[in-house]
Amino acid sequence: MQQLKLKTLDGKSVEANLEIVNMSSVIQNLLLDCKMENGAAVITLQNIHSWTLDTILIWATHHKDDDPEDYEDEKFVNDPWDVEFLQEHDDMIFYLINAAEDLNMQNLYIACVISFFDMAAMELEHGDEDDCDDVDEYDDYEEDYDY
Repeated sequence: MQQLKLKTLDGKSVEANLEIVNMSSVIQNLLLDCKMENGAAVITLQNIHSWTLDTILIWATHHKDDDPEDYEDEKFVNDPWDVEFLQEHDDMIFYLINAAEDLNMQNLYIACVISFFDMAAMELEHGDEDDCDDVDEYDDYEEDYDY
């Protein structure tokens, strides 16, 4: 399988399987005009951090054999793997939503938005207002990486 290098906002290069990244129509289009480095295709993703891209690649690898035409909102709500995966990454859901939108990965975008609204509904249902006060929790990822 062909490999591709994706350069991220934080300057890191992430190697990805071409079959996996083809889930993104944006990457498909960028491949047409990409530059070559040591014989390998290189695409720069200007708005996506490496840790967000790593998470997206895990999701895309799990869904690589899915038929994109078969997706409906109910699929994401009822798929135990997606529910658990997005709950494990709930602290970076906004980064995933933005990256999925930037990469035009509609299925991931829908799954993240549904997960976000489910989390918000649970917060409202439980009335846990203290969790909403910590606005800086989304910056924790950025603090862990050097730019």
